[in-house]
Amino acid sequence: MSGPAIDLITAVCGLAVGVLFVAGMLQRHWATPYRWVAAALLVTVVVLAAGLPGKVRAELDALDAQRKANAGTYEQQAHERCLRDLGREDLVQALAFAREQLPGDARYYVDTPSIPCVMLNLFPREPVRARDFDAKRDWLVLDDAGGGDLPARVAPAARAAERRVSFSPTFAVIAPEGGER
Repeated sequence: MSGPAIDLITAVCGLAVGVLFVAGMLQRHWATPYRWVAAALLVTVVVLAAGLPGKVRAELDALDAQRKANAGTYEQQAHERCLRDLGREDLVQALAFAREQLPGDARYYVDTPSIPCVMLNLFPREPVRARDFDAKRDWLVLDDAGGGDLPARVAPAARAAERRVSFSPTFAVIAPEGGER
């Protein structure tokens, strides 16, 4: 048997002995069904009261250590980390370009496999689903890594060459119809 299995068996046996001990102490005061319920409840409360504060404290210490380790990281660098973790370092500069193009209150549809990271990096701008996309008011952010199969509602706006601003051959931002850049 391995260490964790032995630890589990030991803990369960210890709890059972504790319930039996408490039930024995309550034998004269309570009827049998209530005695077992009260004993199990009392042992559970005592075990949680003894073990939980230490566990919570250890987790809080781990979170505090992580906070201190990241204290020198500026916000945008923290946002860009998800792109680096996905192996999409190419999007770091592309999204900086997109932030310059899109107004702070813009709505946009994005085509990329890295949607959560792009949303985080374009915040506070509002992402829209394909079914809610409106070419007259919404921006279009295209990343060719997205596969190029755009939803039917979005595809016509993607062909609008006069409103396209390209960062690279694989990344472009398209302004809304009649929208200013």
